Amino acid sequence: LVPVRLSRTLSMVQLVVIVVTLASLAVTSGVAYSPEGLQRRLDKAKRPTSWQKRLDKALLDVDKNPQQRIRLLQKVAGDGKKIVSDVRVAAAEVQEKGIGKGHPILLDLLFPDGTTARSDLEGLVALRKQLPELTKGLAPPTVE
Repeated sequence: LVPVRLSRTLSMVQLVVIVVTLASLAVTSGVAYSPEGLQRRLDKAKRPTSWQKRLDKALLDVDKNPQQRIRLLQKVAGDGKKIVSDVRVAAAEVQEKGIGKGHPILLDLLFPDGTTARSDLEGLVALRKQLPELTKGLAPPTVE
């Protein structure tokens, strides 16, 4: 195999496509869960060996070689039932509470703190807030 470095943009797109695909499968079925069960899921998502962290490393870690990426993706594929279950819970939370109140659980469950994807998403939100401030400070071009 020839060593290849995946571009971060392409990998982020792949990650989003995977999550959206899983979410579309999960939305069609109802999920019942308890607050304690939800907390256990959130705790598992923060573990270094969670499917979320493995997927994040496989797609977004620039220091991984192709063999390491493939191994991580194989481990993630082995967690297919957990992935579908977590996506169902996240989708049910958003369906029940709406995106405004349901998105924190969705983010914590699918993109836990410490993942590159979560950092990128938080960076985009910060940029969105700062952009209007930056454009106010710019003067329109003058014709001399």
